[in-house]
Amino acid sequence: MNSSVMMKFNVIKGKLILFMILILTASVTILTINYYSLKINASIRAYINGESLYAKGQKDATYYLSKYLYFSDSSYISQYQKAISIPVGDKMARVILENDGDEQLVRKYFIQGNNHPEDIDNMIWLFKNFNEVGFFQEILKIWIEADSNIEELSGLADDIFSQTEGGKLANKDEKKFYQGKLSSLNTELSSEQYKFSATLAEVGRKVEKYLLYFNFIVIIIILFSTLVVIYFILKRLDNQNRKLKIINHELDKFVYSTSHDLRAPISSLKGLVYLACREKDPENLKTYFKLMTESLERQDNFISEIIDLSRNKRIEVSLSVFKPGPLIDQVIENHQFMQNAKKISFKKKIEISQLKMDKSRFMIIVNNLVSNAIKYHDSRKLNKFIRIELKRQEGKIHLEISDNGIGIKPEHKEKIFEMFFVTQNKSKGSGLGLYIVSDVLGKIGGIVKLESEWEKGSKFIIQWPDFE
Repeated sequence: MNSSVMMKFNVIKGKLILFMILILTASVTILTINYYSLKINASIRAYINGESLYAKGQKDATYYLSKYLYFSDSSYISQYQKAISIPVGDKMARVILENDGDEQLVRKYFIQGNNHPEDIDNMIWLFKNFNEVGFFQEILKIWIEADSNIEELSGLADDIFSQTEGGKLANKDEKKFYQGKLSSLNTELSSEQYKFSATLAEVGRKVEKYLLYFNFIVIIIILFSTLVVIYFILKRLDNQNRKLKIINHELDKFVYSTSHDLRAPISSLKGLVYLACREKDPENLKTYFKLMTESLERQDNFISEIIDLSRNKRIEVSLSVFKPGPLIDQVIENHQFMQNAKKISFKKKIEISQLKMDKSRFMIIVNNLVSNAIKYHDSRKLNKFIRIELKRQEGKIHLEISDNGIGIKPEHKEKIFEMFFVTQNKSKGSGLGLYIVSDVLGKIGGIVKLESEWEKGSKFIIQWPDFE
């Protein structure tokens, strides 16, 4: 009987493993194909956008050259040069890519061509990986022809500029001749630009069509496989979910009860220590009580951090509008009791008068970063400072807290946001502060970046969405 049950179990287990491997393989395949298909389409769109900028630059250059031809106003020269630099930038990028040149130069010239910086990686990737493929060869041929006409346009411009400056281009016939050449070049370039965009667009449509067919087939396979095992998965998930709810409830109760039970005697002991220090006892007794106070304060801070962490896990984000400046002042004031805090100069640059944010989480972020900066100040420096900046930038809220403290060693930078990680003297902190900051930011869709140099100082750059 036991043998039969074991065999059935092994059969079910084997089927589950087989189905999961099938689903995983299909998922990885479709994700890979989708990734590269989307990358190809994004690259194609970048080139189409680049072509429109190329065309606009060429047409503007032709326009300003025509204006200069008839009016001889030198202001049109700079406008022409600015416009022609766009297609020239794309041309130089192409030439360097064809010769497998420096990518930094390619970036420089693509940016000169007014291409968006975030599109350039995709443009370089498509060129390097598909320059031998048929569709790209056709596009490249059109591009080279257009660049040849741009060179001709530049040569014509040099001729016009030199003659008008020498006073040679005076009669209408000569002006008509140059205007005719400009018009002819403009027509040729417009035709080539249309072919370039049309070819790219057709490739994009084909990629999307093939991707649709492939996705449909793979999704059918995944759905069929999933239906076979879904009953077992749902049943197991239901059991696990019930267990997790119980565990979470017990964990919340444990954190709350433990913190409450510990903080009550801590408060009493701190009061007794304070009174004892005022008594006329020997100096060693005062020192002993002082150490007790410091120990209790660290324990109190540790419990507060656990509570912050627990609340962040349990409580949903609650947005409200408040003035951040007074809250930051309150945090600074609350930390004046810390050792050597009064020797540190606080510099503030608050550019936001009202902020929509989860107020308690905002306080947690500022409180932990200010506390951390004070703990790890550099006592050897005379002009110790902590700088706090709050501003809006590119649709996000930026909070920067920097100092000239002891900094963070390079080998510690990757671990600094891990739970319970402490870089220097463990007595200075629990190792939870920066972990809590990172955890809070994760809850509101924010990020934190670190810039630090050992013995020079640190800067924490925090960003989160502007909820206004």
